[in-house]
Amino acid sequence: MEKAAGSPFTRGGAEVEPRRRTGHLRRSCETCRRSKVRCIPKADSSNAFPLCERCSVNGTACIFERAIARPRQTKSMPKSKRKVVEEKIDGLVTLISSISAKSTAREVQSPTNVDSTTSLGANSSPECTTLSPTARQDVVAKGFLTTDEAKQLLADFAAASEEFSPVLLPPETSLDYLRLERPCLLLAILAACARDHLQVRLEVEFRKMLADRVIVNAEKNLDLLQGLLVYLTWNHLYFNPAKEQIYQLSQMATTMAAELKLPPDDSIKDTLIQQRGTFDKNGQYYFIIEKMRTFVACYYVDSCISLAMRKPTHFKYCRTVADCCILLPYVSLTASDEILSCFVQLQGLAEEIDQLFQYNNIRWLEVVDHMQIQVMMNKFKEKLDELVKSFPPEAKANSLIQRKCLYIQIYIQEVGLHSPPHHEVNLDFSTMCCNWCSSLPRLNIAISCIRAAQTYINEYVFLSPQSLRTTVLFQESELLYAILVLAAATLGGVTVSEPGQLRELADISTYLIALRDKMLTMGTMSDHGQDRRDYFWKMTQFFKHCLNWKSQESGNQDPCLSTCSSSSDDSMSFLRILENIPTEEVIQKDTMFNLLDMSWIMIASEF
Repeated sequence: MEKAAGSPFTRGGAEVEPRRRTGHLRRSCETCRRSKVRCIPKADSSNAFPLCERCSVNGTACIFERAIARPRQTKSMPKSKRKVVEEKIDGLVTLISSISAKSTAREVQSPTNVDSTTSLGANSSPECTTLSPTARQDVVAKGFLTTDEAKQLLADFAAASEEFSPVLLPPETSLDYLRLERPCLLLAILAACARDHLQVRLEVEFRKMLADRVIVNAEKNLDLLQGLLVYLTWNHLYFNPAKEQIYQLSQMATTMAAELKLPPDDSIKDTLIQQRGTFDKNGQYYFIIEKMRTFVACYYVDSCISLAMRKPTHFKYCRTVADCCILLPYVSLTASDEILSCFVQLQGLAEEIDQLFQYNNIRWLEVVDHMQIQVMMNKFKEKLDELVKSFPPEAKANSLIQRKCLYIQIYIQEVGLHSPPHHEVNLDFSTMCCNWCSSLPRLNIAISCIRAAQTYINEYVFLSPQSLRTTVLFQESELLYAILVLAAATLGGVTVSEPGQLRELADISTYLIALRDKMLTMGTMSDHGQDRRDYFWKMTQFFKHCLNWKSQESGNQDPCLSTCSSSSDDSMSFLRILENIPTEEVIQKDTMFNLLDMSWIMIASEF
């Protein structure tokens, strides 16, 4: 029985207003609807109301009720031109007001005491200074993207930096504030999160801003430093060999951090501990914490790049860095700072391994035996286990930290791939030049190193798409490092066992295929219906070329056994992959290796 119009009825215990009915009849009668069969109205029905064939045959009442109206969907109306203009005017008023306020403040400040660094969470700071001309004419004002698009990219950055970020943007940080106070940081964030041609244009604008403010205007401030760190952290997204300056820019960040004197004094550290949890985040204490966070992040970025490229750096893991790692999570009360401290401690351990084993100069192997090497390796493994045990649950669940630990395990055992330079070895292994080159302990270490590299690649392959899209430059360089280890065994330069034993163990083709297929699943389409030539597309081409190299290399199974050394032998370089790529593919404009040349890490990682 049909309820009276407008009377409420219950559904699931709650009263719901009935939906209104239209003037049209339903296409099926109630009998057919209950039976869930097809209702076919009779075409020659002379009744005022239609009659279906099924009800006519069965002699049942055939009732067609009025159809229920569909609920109207509220359409999202686009912003009117008036609303857009009003928002732009409001933004301009805010900028003009801020500039006027700062101009007044400059009149009572000495130019020698001006520092253009300000706190991300503060509206004003004793160290605030003028707004640079670059900030007034940013990419939003130039029309590269709209305000809404910029806000969306900021939201994307918040999602992409959940597991690691060299800077911390408070939730209340607005686009207008970043445009005014942190134009360089904002531009680096927009470039890291943009796509396609917009990303290319923003990356070029960032380089122009960096050159104008650092070289031309001789500026050095927290905005430039944080922008540099963000740019380097996600540099793999727009890496171009023709403009490769990763190491150079990392050293620029290091020197700028030294000029800014970011670490707090001991007296300020004591004050931070006393005021922990009580000081206002908009005050000067929050600004001190921000500088301390930037100092720690700068060490991590510089150390990761220098270690991956096997190049020197003056920014070592020291007492100041260690103290900041302890103090920062204690006073900031944010989980991200605690995770950043874990990253830095792991990198400090990797730096300690490098200082002891000296992979760039392994002459020390001439004066030690395999027992001493084993003791040193066990010491580093124990340190790694102790570090991981001390980490909070959030850090242990961080996929980047998990891969960092796997990378350090490879790095510890890389010593098994090295031997003193110019040590001769007989082809039949009948005699040994020393107690290391052809020893069983070295063979076991080399095998463990290869298996650790395979474990790293397996973990990378099983990462979720979301985790892969939030990866950073340092973890991608660690992936290439794992491939280099397998390539070292494949090329046959590690003369520690019978020829071909390590090559079969490495099985590099299996892992290259898995990585190629993983990158294929990460590919997306552009707005024009073509493959988006982003980082994942470039890496797909990279692994395809590696497989081509492996198929060519498989015809030559005789390793070079002239010496035990693999560190100075050019045949052990992963650059042989590049040498076996057809010339016409390399010189074409749109080929992968013109877009993604990884020689910056390959040359430095020759075994």
